[in-house]
Formats: sequence, structure tokens, C-alpha cells
Amino acid sequence: MENPIREAILEALKSSEGMEIGELLALTKQFSPGDVRAEAWRMIDQGELELTSEERLLRLKNGSSRPASGAA
Repeated sequence: MENPIREAILEALKSSEGMEIGELLALTKQFSPGDVRAEAWRMIDQGELELTSEERLLRLKNGSSRPASGAA
């Protein structure tokens, strides 16, 4: 099963040492922000993507959180 959001995230990861939060946000111009966020959390849970402490702080400051468990 092909997932274009996951593929875009993986492609961005290949082109750099890691993925900056700005790169992840840039994907929201191509895809729904909610879909990008949900896929990023799935990838984090599977160990394919890791947030830096700076990104965690930004997420907490902005009040964004992971989607409810079981959300599809």
C-alpha cells in the first residue's frame, strides 16, 4: 500500500541529516496538515522519525499534540 505522505517525509529525510520541523510543515502545502501530522506521529511511533528536543518544546509551546489513539 503506497502512502504519498510517508514517501515525501522519507524523501526529505534522505536529503538531509534529519528533518527540520520547517520541512515537515512545508509538506502541509502538498497534503492536509492533519494528515501530515498523523503520518509523522505514526512514523515516530514506529521509530522511523525522531523529534529533537527543540521540536518537542515548539510543539508544547504551540499546544499541538498527537492525535487521539485509534484515530484513522
